[in-house]
Amino acid sequence: MKKKFIGVIGIVIVVIVGGIYYLTREEKIELSLKNKKEIIVEYGNTVQYSFDDLIQTKDIDKDKLKEIKKEIKITDNLKNEDQKDYPAIGNYTINIKYQDQKLKKKVIVKDTTAPVFNEINEVSFEEGTENYDFNQEIKATDLSNVDLQYDLSSLDVNKAGDYQIKVFAKDSSGNQAEKEITVHVKEKPKQELSAAKIYHGGGKVICIEAGHQARGNSSLEPNGPGSSTMKAKVTTGATGCVTGKTESQINLEVALKLQEALSNQGYTVVMCRTSQNVDLSNAQRAQMANEANADAFIRLHCDSSESSSSTGTLTLAPSTSNRYCASIASQSQSLSKSIVNNICKATGSRNRGVSIVDNMTGLNWSKVPVTIVEMGFLSNPGEDRLLSSEDYQNKIVQGIVNGIGEYLS
Repeated sequence: MKKKFIGVIGIVIVVIVGGIYYLTREEKIELSLKNKKEIIVEYGNTVQYSFDDLIQTKDIDKDKLKEIKKEIKITDNLKNEDQKDYPAIGNYTINIKYQDQKLKKKVIVKDTTAPVFNEINEVSFEEGTENYDFNQEIKATDLSNVDLQYDLSSLDVNKAGDYQIKVFAKDSSGNQAEKEITVHVKEKPKQELSAAKIYHGGGKVICIEAGHQARGNSSLEPNGPGSSTMKAKVTTGATGCVTGKTESQINLEVALKLQEALSNQGYTVVMCRTSQNVDLSNAQRAQMANEANADAFIRLHCDSSESSSSTGTLTLAPSTSNRYCASIASQSQSLSKSIVNNICKATGSRNRGVSIVDNMTGLNWSKVPVTIVEMGFLSNPGEDRLLSSEDYQNKIVQGIVNGIGEYLS
């Protein structure tokens, strides 16, 4: 009897303890993902996420939610591109661990953005130009490498006219963009320089200065007679962005052609230099024109700009209020206008007009009518090639000869 009583007591105790455990136990929280779909991120963007983005929380009370956020561990295997703040293209995993529960969220970084072209919509070159490098002017940007391909089936480089070609830009992920480019194939000049004689020199003196030289001289000289402003005696000049040819060499090539053309028309020609190996300051060159009592002083240069789209021809002349050479300013402006208009007429170059400046040493030291001729932009791929072209240089010379003749007549 005693044993039975003890057995009953044991059962009662087990039931009581079990009941207490059942009533006081914490219900286990089963976490789940808010959205089972993978996270898709466009290449070039950062991957951002939070607890609330990943975990379904609507059935969890606030106090318990705070505890979970303290205990939960969220990690990922995202790997950024070298020296970038965004991940490389690929598949990644966000790992979520809470007590004995483990969840995973897939992240996919992919590139669906096509390359973007620059603003260049047209190019031009002379007929007969073979293997023109369109990539010097047509560009496309993307976060990955871009390959440019051209459909030139409609282009005839041997016949002047306007043509439409297509260019295709494809990045490393296969995204592709395309656009049409207008190609202007320009006609070559139909007449030689020697055939266009509009004025006979009659012994008039023309001084030609091929700007710059092989090596610059950074020593200083006054910007004008008696000036306290000091400037470098002479610089080396610009360099062609495509040809790599120096401005000083192009200036000399045109100067020698101009010398021959003017001599053939009866002018007396004074050359400041006929080779690259000289050391002449800008003031010295002006003095040579002054001593020759030149009827016109032609200073040949090429322009350059930070923007590769800048094109055209301009001339420079002093103002009528220039403290050093006001007496020749009006004549210099007239000479400059005649020359820039005639060069642009002969070459088809964009006419940028006459720029009035008073800070150029070669102008300020002049006592005879003077102009600086900026024949074109070496920073523009198309003009850089043209300025090294024999035919185009002849056109420039033709324009200068015509301009001088117009000015003196």
